Amino acid sequence: MPVAMIAMLVISLAESTLILPCHLAHDHREYAALTWTDRTRGWLRTRRSFLLRHGAGPLLVLFTIVADHLFYPFRRFADAAAFVNRGFSRLLDFIIRRVYRPLLRRSLRQPAVVCSLALAMLVFSFSLVRNGTVPWIFFPKLDARMIEAKVVFPDGTPGRITDAATRLIENAARAVNQRYAEQGEPLLNLTYRRVGSITSGGGSSQQVTDGGHVGSVRVELVDNTLRSVTSQAFVDEWRAATDSIAGVESLSFGSLRMGPGGRPLEFKLLADVEKMDQLEAAVEKCKRELATFPGVFDIDDDARPGKWEIQVQLQDDARTLGVPLQAVARTVRAAYYGEEVMRLQRGRHEVKLMVRYPKDERCSLAGFSDLRIDAGDGVQRPVTELAQINVARGYSEINRIDQKRSITVTADVDESKANARRIIGVLQAGFMPALLAEYPDVKVRWEGQMEQTAESVSSLFRGFLVALLVMFVVLTLEFSSYVQPVIVMAVIIVMFVKTR
Repeated sequence: MPVAMIAMLVISLAESTLILPCHLAHDHREYAALTWTDRTRGWLRTRRSFLLRHGAGPLLVLFTIVADHLFYPFRRFADAAAFVNRGFSRLLDFIIRRVYRPLLRRSLRQPAVVCSLALAMLVFSFSLVRNGTVPWIFFPKLDARMIEAKVVFPDGTPGRITDAATRLIENAARAVNQRYAEQGEPLLNLTYRRVGSITSGGGSSQQVTDGGHVGSVRVELVDNTLRSVTSQAFVDEWRAATDSIAGVESLSFGSLRMGPGGRPLEFKLLADVEKMDQLEAAVEKCKRELATFPGVFDIDDDARPGKWEIQVQLQDDARTLGVPLQAVARTVRAAYYGEEVMRLQRGRHEVKLMVRYPKDERCSLAGFSDLRIDAGDGVQRPVTELAQINVARGYSEINRIDQKRSITVTADVDESKANARRIIGVLQAGFMPALLAEYPDVKVRWEGQMEQTAESVSSLFRGFLVALLVMFVVLTLEFSSYVQPVIVMAVIIVMFVKTR
């Protein structure tokens, strides 16, 4: 960026010193018809310096004589350009005399009509954005060099399964690159696989998920000046070339997100813990509804099930006997993990002495009902008599907002086929009210690009008002009037017609 700014300033300086004088000289045809030698001699006659006129002057004249002879064949092109320039000047003068000046006089005689037309154009431009005719994308997708695919399996999946899936995804990326390399346009610089950790979100909402059940494949594209394929086109082909992976919970493709913005479609559904069945049903219904919109893909949520676990709940008979839940849980843990009976000192190290059942018995739940628990009265009772046992999946993570359980639903949007703002408008107009009426204990909270856009627009609007106030103060001091600055600043409002 600094190099580009310096280049622009240098070009502007060259134009102001070399080209602008030529444009200003077009009005003096007699001067424009002079050769460089005649112009140099005339300029020297106006100088009073003796050294300039009789020392460097002859050398400068000699140089212009040589230049006139060398560039004489190109004077024809200059004459042709001057002829075209004079034609456009006559056309511009004609438009000023016959169109612009009469229209300006009529506008000054009827200011109410002009103000009404300007206001109508402003309202019309806002209506085009409001009804979706002109899509408004506050955080557009830019061409990126780093592309990443993330795969998530159920919690507890062995790392070798995730490693095999990432290899499959990497081979798909290499296959797409090989197809373009055969056409003489390779796309990839390098590929990088990682199993055991993925990063989601961006900025302050960045989250890291660890475990052998997650993995990612990151590829670096060549510079966009060396390829004709956009990063989004490569992502689409990469997604299509990847075969289906059995048992996967989430598989998403996209560019690395830098800075704010969030996902194009992102919202949270909130409910109390007692209403988790309604919350999960509402999430699934939202995901099915998002899938009906064309151009929406990578639909996902963060309510991923965790590992299988044994959930123990005391029965009424156990409470009557005074058996605490800790005793039941400790007995179950000792049956499969073992019990520490003592610690031995071996030199500088401390060794734990564990008592455990044989490994084949600890790897099966077949003998779970045979566990016995001492109820405190000398009688060993089966665990199923004192507690209710349920084998179910827990949650890999539990998110709460305002003491309510929350599940985030996210989706990406192909900007060439759909507009996230329009989709959100459709959901807010019809689907969400019906969903909240069906599940009254569920609340919705919009986030992602919608939340970031609202915050950015609010901040920009406050800064805009401050800038207008400063401009009004400066113009008031300049014009010594309170009315003229208002007339000048009215042009700023009309400017929104062009920006929209």
